[in-house]
Amino acid sequence: MKHYEQTENTRVVKHKGKDITLYQIRATEDFTVDSILTNKGDLGGWVESEDYLDRDIWVSDNSEVYNSSTVKNGSTVKNGSTVDVSTVTNGSTVNKSWMYKSVVDRSVVNESTLNKSTVDGSWVTNKSSLNKSSLNKSSVDGSSVDGSWVTNLSTVKNGSTVKNGSGVINGSVVDGSGLKNCIIIN
Repeated sequence: MKHYEQTENTRVVKHKGKDITLYQIRATEDFTVDSILTNKGDLGGWVESEDYLDRDIWVSDNSEVYNSSTVKNGSTVKNGSTVDVSTVTNGSTVNKSWMYKSVVDRSVVNESTLNKSTVDGSWVTNKSSLNKSSLNKSSVDGSSVDGSWVTNLSTVKNGSTVKNGSGVINGSVVDGSGLKNCIIIN
């Protein structure tokens, strides 16, 4: 049994010209997910359908999950985040962020934007942006990755830009720089 229920409270969001009705969820028991203590009766965020949510997750505050998005395996979506046609799984946290057609697995996305990207075992923070990119066991902090990949304990930080099929691998660090059409290997 899930520890939340869908309420009759609704809001409508526009997506590609059509209206999507979202329903607010409410905790049906006391529980903790991602260090968030939630009490029975607490109101959570907004979902298109609880059918796409696992039992052990929480969508809080004014966050929205819709368009067949899934949240599962101890994950949280909080603080006004939007998850649209995306998956958040395996203990991941999405905080103050926007996701579209993306997957977040065993990761943290904080104050950032993901568009058609995959984040696995990684951190995306500080107003970072990933567009059509892949991040694996690495971090992007206050930077942009576009059409590229960052993997194997690598870091992109301090306003850096990695784009056009570039790769940052094997513990490499891009700090305050721009990369285009290249591979950085440590």
